[in-house]
Parts: sequence; C-alpha cells; structure tokens
Amino acid sequence: MAEPLSPADFQLAVEHLQKFPHSAPCPICQTALWNVVGLQASSSYDGAGIRLGGMITPTLLVVCATCGYVREFAWLKIKPPSESPAPLTGGGTGG
Repeated sequence: MAEPLSPADFQLAVEHLQKFPHSAPCPICQTALWNVVGLQASSSYDGAGIRLGGMITPTLLVVCATCGYVREFAWLKIKPPSESPAPLTGGGTGG
C-alpha cells in the first residue's frame, strides 16, 4: 500500500510531472488518465530474493485511472535529500 503524500508533497509531485510528457498514453490500455497515488519503498533485490538490510528507495506511484498500470518515479529526484530524509536501510524483522 502506498503512503499518502502531504498536500505540499503532492503539489511538488504534480509540478515535477508537469515538466515531462507524463500524459503519454498507458502502454496497456492507451488512455492518458493518471493518478498520483503516494510513496512506496522499493527494496533491494539480489537475484535470489529481497535482501534484508539493503537500500530502500522511496518511489512515487502514478497509476493509470483506467486499467491500474503503475509507473514509478524516484522520489529523491523529485524531493532531493536536502529536502527529504535520508534513504532508509532495512534490517528489522518486518511484519
């Protein structure tokens, strides 16, 4: 499940996406209706499985409003580290 954005971060995400042809059609259903959903943490993968204790990268999820296809954008590119917390590293047992 994606973590919702604050109103300020939502605005920042929209402004960033408007700089690019983000309204390109969905590669699955060919519509161009997209929703900014929120942030998700992407974990490291070492080829054999998810690596606990590896780098976690926050990504912005943008979802096709018609079919649900997901596009991901690196959040730290949108909101650089000087404006956002440092990337987290795993290591807990999780749940």
